[in-house]
Amino acid sequence: MRKTHMATALDLRQRRQEAGLTLADMCMAMDVLNEPHVSAIEGRSRSITMERGIRAAHRVGPITVEVDGMIAAIVPVRRVPTAQTVMGPGDAGWVVREELQEAAEALPQLEAAFMQRNRLGLVKAAEQVVSDVTHALSLLAGALDAFDVTIRRDADTRHRGKLARKLGADRDVCLFEAK
Repeated sequence: MRKTHMATALDLRQRRQEAGLTLADMCMAMDVLNEPHVSAIEGRSRSITMERGIRAAHRVGPITVEVDGMIAAIVPVRRVPTAQTVMGPGDAGWVVREELQEAAEALPQLEAAFMQRNRLGLVKAAEQVVSDVTHALSLLAGALDAFDVTIRRDADTRHRGKLARKLGADRDVCLFEAK
């Protein structure tokens, strides 16, 4: 049994022709071995995996597919690069402080959602407790790196030494190495 769903491409030939692409172009775009295979997919005598449908859509634009009697569109989405704002360490520190406060307030909601096995509640609480704090910490890390790229390296070294002392190990020995 296949691990991925198979789809019938309903308008792939039309989309390819509108885009001015050849069968050879589609072979490369869809990672298909030969042109007759693409032609069979376009003629609906062969199905494609959703992965190949997505690859095709990224090359020719939205395509319509059918899976188990359901018709849907595969619409390519381009990743939009996120703007990286470099804050000063002080401003980033305040953002971290605010996010940590919100995370502390959200911990009871996280615990309740976990106990109730409430997935949506877990997602919402994890956003505040994990995602928001991680983002804030990355802002602070970026600010520190912009100030001096060796600060975090030196802080990590000190932290490893502190962990080693707490665990009673030699501070020069990596805690995670197999002995």
